[in-house]
This record gives sequence, structure tokens and C-alpha cells, in this order.
Amino acid sequence: MSQNTLPEGYQEESERISRYITGINEILYEIDAMLNQLTNDISKEDIPSVNIGLLNEKSDVVNGREQKKIEDFLESKDIDTKAFKDSLKK
Repeated sequence: MSQNTLPEGYQEESERISRYITGINEILYEIDAMLNQLTNDISKEDIPSVNIGLLNEKSDVVNGREQKKIEDFLESKDIDTKAFKDSLKK
């Protein structure tokens, strides 16, 4: 990067990666909140309810197809990252 700009061809993929990572973080946060609520409900002997709406909402951003596109881009540009390191091994 020079002068705080992305090289040509990187903008679209950087946005895809950002959406994907943000989506994963949102899903993980929601799962954590659901598990906490589930634990609280069980400890009160309430019947737990689980709302998995966010998981469905994020399925267009966080899925195997999007991950594959990101991995292909990273591999084509020889970009090494811990975020996708295990999935890039062949």
C-alpha cells in the first residue's frame, strides 16, 4: 500500500473479507449471548428458548462459498494470514 490506498483489484476483495469477518464476529457474539441465556434459563429451571435468527441473516455473508472466494484471493496474492491459515493448507 502506498499513500494509504489499496492496490488495483484489492478493493472488492478487502470489502468481502471485512463483511465476512464482521459477520463471523456478530455470529460468535450472538452464540455467546444465546449460550449465556440458555445457561441462565436452565439454572432457573425454565424451559430454554433459542433464537437463531441472526445465523440465518448472516448465511449470505458467512458461508463456504464466500470463504472459498476469500481463500482463493489470498492464495492468488500470496497473502499469509492467521485468520484463514488452516483452511488454506492443502
